[in-house]
Amino acid sequence: MATGRGTHAPVAQLCPLADTVFDAAWDDLAAHAAESNVFAEPWFLDASRSLPQSAGVQLLTVHQGGRLIGAIPLCIDPQYGRLPLGHVETWLHYHSFLGSPRAMKSPPGPRCSTHSTAAVGPGA
Repeated sequence: MATGRGTHAPVAQLCPLADTVFDAAWDDLAAHAAESNVFAEPWFLDASRSLPQSAGVQLLTVHQGGRLIGAIPLCIDPQYGRLPLGHVETWLHYHSFLGSPRAMKSPPGPRCSTHSTAAVGPGA
């Protein structure tokens, strides 16, 4: 879906880690990532698929304009501790110490502002 400014709205997709194809789009995301995370590198995630803990792991990817702009491995767990509360959390295995998502740097240019200005007072 296109917006009025000629850009495409981001599209999120959830798929099993076991079915993920790590291609050039992943290399592009790694090269332009806002934050470095070795545990989110394609080669690390690819190798992690063979671990028993990776069963059921889902990979959330975000594309915009056909370009991969973000990714994070997730676990969907129906229980939180001893409580029957379903929740979603970043997937980390025993040798993974950083769970930050892989996200593309913002492109240079105008940004949205979270504040606005208004004229206040006499004659405004």
